[in-house]
Amino acid sequence: MGYDFMFMRVREKTKRSFPLDSSLITESDCEGQLPWSEFRTWLLSIGGKENGGRDSIWVDYADGMESINFNGGGNDASTIYLDVHAHWARIVEAFSQLELLDPDAVIFDLQTGEFHNLSTFRIFIAENYCDG
Repeated sequence: MGYDFMFMRVREKTKRSFPLDSSLITESDCEGQLPWSEFRTWLLSIGGKENGGRDSIWVDYADGMESINFNGGGNDASTIYLDVHAHWARIVEAFSQLELLDPDAVIFDLQTGEFHNLSTFRIFIAENYCDG
């Protein structure tokens, strides 16, 4: 069973305290586009494959035992949706690359409604990830 996250932008990320509840963020806080084209190129360079179109990239990990489908670009260039069937450490790897391209990038947990920076997401993994 998958767990869904999104990569988004939050302006002035470094001035905020994370994890950050979504109720504290306005739509204008998330304006701007993520660098999907550059991020997509990186995903393809690590073995990702188009999955039904240019804006959906499937990446297999652990000899095909884990995967993440990344959906970006398209009509909503302000988000990259992740359908995760992999250890959440794989999200850290991908997010670290995205953050190099856009320092205001954040991870949004669709289940808890919280925004994370890299540090709080690592804590979130340690406290919540279950292999079973």
